[in-house]
Amino acid sequence: MPPSQAQAQLPPSFKLMKSGEPTTPTLPKFLASLQPVPKIGLDPSLFPSSFIANLEKLLPPNSLVFTPNNLIDEVRQASQARG
Repeated sequence: MPPSQAQAQLPPSFKLMKSGEPTTPTLPKFLASLQPVPKIGLDPSLFPSSFIANLEKLLPPNSLVFTPNNLIDEVRQASQARG
């Protein structure tokens, strides 16, 4: 089977992880495996509370930073204001 577009375009230093594959960790498990665990910013209005609770269980305290506003909307508004 030919490589997917992502496989063909990613540089060799990147590893493509396909969600749902047996060898691919869930996003919370992947983030928890990073060393050191980074600060992770997210808009809590975009994720189910169960997803956030799972992240909080797996990550060290204070790893999650909840944004008060949707950051994508802020970038779009700033871009539109510049013209």
